[in-house]
Amino acid sequence: MSLPESGTIKLSEIKTEFEKSNNLLDYLGEGGVTGSAPLKLTDFYGTSAEVDPIFGDTSLVGSGAGRHNTFVGIGYGSSFARDMNSNWLFGSEYSYGYRSIVRQFMPTMIDCRPGSPYSGERYKLIINYDMNDKSILTGTGTPNGSYKYGYHKSATNSPLTGFNTADDQDVKDEGVIRSYGGSLYGNVTDIKYGTLPDDGFVQMYIEVTAGYEPVDNGLRGLSMSIRTATWELRDPARALERVKKFLNTKKEGRS
Repeated sequence: MSLPESGTIKLSEIKTEFEKSNNLLDYLGEGGVTGSAPLKLTDFYGTSAEVDPIFGDTSLVGSGAGRHNTFVGIGYGSSFARDMNSNWLFGSEYSYGYRSIVRQFMPTMIDCRPGSPYSGERYKLIINYDMNDKSILTGTGTPNGSYKYGYHKSATNSPLTGFNTADDQDVKDEGVIRSYGGSLYGNVTDIKYGTLPDDGFVQMYIEVTAGYEPVDNGLRGLSMSIRTATWELRDPARALERVKKFLNTKKEGRS
């Protein structure tokens, strides 16, 4: 049951909902509560201890959302990875000897610390998209590469922002959504699965990787236009039961 979205809200109501102490700092990042201190009672408007099976979707993403790219590989030539515009159209180009990656991150962080309903839980990604080749990029030659998904892990509740160049530290590729096999795809829906870590905070992402063919020089590009993407828990009832057991264990430890 959610707390009221306006009007008077009491600490006793918050304690009943979340089954925690009088210390507001114990509620940071819980059930829609902000992860930044200090907290005030109005920060709990509309929050709930119940597990929401959907923890990320494209409705949260718009112009200025987090973008991140990394260039890896050895050899000669250059590599380009870029966001194509602010509407979920992004891609990579690469040249001989290089592999180029661009990632589109969700702007929000997911709390996976022990006791969180997302800690160590299995999830499902449902994504609908268009798969494009070099035609919307500047390159020539035959494109190749793949689309992947995964998460960036952090010890703090601070999401990556901007279109930044960075390395692969604390980034986990969960799997391949689809590889480019010489054909374009329009309005494709794929369902993929993964497992969240059991500590820290994570930021989900979708990636375009442009590989390389050593026998073929020249720039080649691959891009993706995301129509919708939703991340949800595979078993929210199991997650809620596990959280209740965790809270009961903490309560017994304080008594």
